Amino acid sequence: MNSVESLFKHIAKLSELRSLGEIFKDSPSTAPNPRIDFPYNKWSLYIRLIHLLYVPLYTSIISKHFAEFYYIDLFAGSGIGILEPEEVHADVCTESSIPIGGSPFIAMCFAVERQFTSFILVEMNSAKAALLKKRVKRFCEVASQADLQKRYKWCCSSVARQVTPERVVVYNNDANNVVDKVMKSLEERQRKLIEERRGGVHAYVFIDPTGMELKRKSLDRILKSSVRTDILELFNTYGVAVQAINVIHEGHDDKALVEHLGPGWRDLVSEEARKLGKRLEDLKFEDIEEILANYRRQTYEQAGRRVERIPVRLTVSRHFDMFISSPRTRKGNPYFNAFRSIAKYVEEAGKRKYESVDEFVRYICTGELPGLLKYLVDNPEKVMKKYSTLRRYGEIS
Repeated sequence: MNSVESLFKHIAKLSELRSLGEIFKDSPSTAPNPRIDFPYNKWSLYIRLIHLLYVPLYTSIISKHFAEFYYIDLFAGSGIGILEPEEVHADVCTESSIPIGGSPFIAMCFAVERQFTSFILVEMNSAKAALLKKRVKRFCEVASQADLQKRYKWCCSSVARQVTPERVVVYNNDANNVVDKVMKSLEERQRKLIEERRGGVHAYVFIDPTGMELKRKSLDRILKSSVRTDILELFNTYGVAVQAINVIHEGHDDKALVEHLGPGWRDLVSEEARKLGKRLEDLKFEDIEEILANYRRQTYEQAGRRVERIPVRLTVSRHFDMFISSPRTRKGNPYFNAFRSIAKYVEEAGKRKYESVDEFVRYICTGELPGLLKYLVDNPEKVMKKYSTLRRYGEIS
C-alpha cells in the first residue's frame, strides 16, 4: 500500500473516535458532562478527521528526523465532546448524544512509530481543565491494562501505551499567557540537545478556539521560534468578517481585530477594495471574508511556510477555514496535496455540497461506511486522480 492509499484508509478510523469517548463513561469522575463538555456537530467531526489524519502522518515523518517532538493544544477543552446528531440523522442515530474523543486524545491515540515526547495542553476554563486532568489519568489507566483495552475495544496504536500522566502537562490559563513560556522551554530543550549532539526539537500545534481568542502576537511567537512547528488552526472566517463589517460600517473599535489579525488588516482590505474597483464601504461580506482569510494565509506564507486552506462551511453564511502549515521543504511539502484532495472530495462528492459531511455522523452512529465514504476509502487512487495531479506524498528532505 502506498502513502496515498494509507492516508485515505485512515479515514475509516473516524468511527474509532466513538470508542475513544466510551472509555470515560463508566467512571463518575470522567463521565460526559453536558454542562462542561463542548457540543460537537458534523463539522466538529470533519475538523477532528483532519487532525486524526495529520497525527500519524506527522509522527511517522518527524520521528525519523528529530530527537524529540511535542504536541501542543492551545484550546484543549475537557478532552472529549458530545456529538449531537441532527434530525437528518434520526433514521440511523438512536442516541441523542454520543461522547467523542477530542483533540488531545486523538494525538495520544493515533501517533505511530514513536509517541510524542510530551503533551502540552492549555485550557482556560477551570472546570474543563480539571476534567481534562482526570480524563488523562483515565486514558493512561486503560492504555496500560490489557483487560481494560479489551473491554473498551481499544482502538489506539501500540505507542499509545507509552502515554503516562508524567508526559502530559495541563495549563489552566489563557493560551496567550502560556505560549511564550512553552516556546521558551522547547527552545531551551533544543539548545541542550544540540549541545549534546542528540538532534533537534519539533512541535505540532493544534489551534481550535471557539472564536477569535488567539492573539496575533501568540501566533507570531510560534512562527518566529527557532523550534520548527507544524500548525493546524481553525480560523473563524465568519467572525472576523462580522467584526470588520462593524468597524467599517458602524465605526466600532477595531482592537479585537488588531489583536487577532495584526495591525495591517484594514490597509489590506482597503488595498483589495481598490484592486476590485470598489470603495471600502462597497465591499460585500463575502469579499471581506475572502480577503481576511487570505490575510491569514499570508501570515503563514510570510514566515516561509507552505499552507493548505481547507474550507469548513457550517451554514450557507457561516464560514470557517482550517489552515495546515509547515516550514517549506525542498520538495514543497507534497503531502499537502493529499489533504487538498480530501477537502475537494468532501466538498464536491454527492449531489449536494458537503453531502459526505453528513455521512461522517452516520458512520459514527452505525460503524458502517456509507456509500460516499466507502468509495473514498476503497478507491483512493481514483479519488486522487480526479482531484489532484500528484500521486505520491510524504517525502521530506
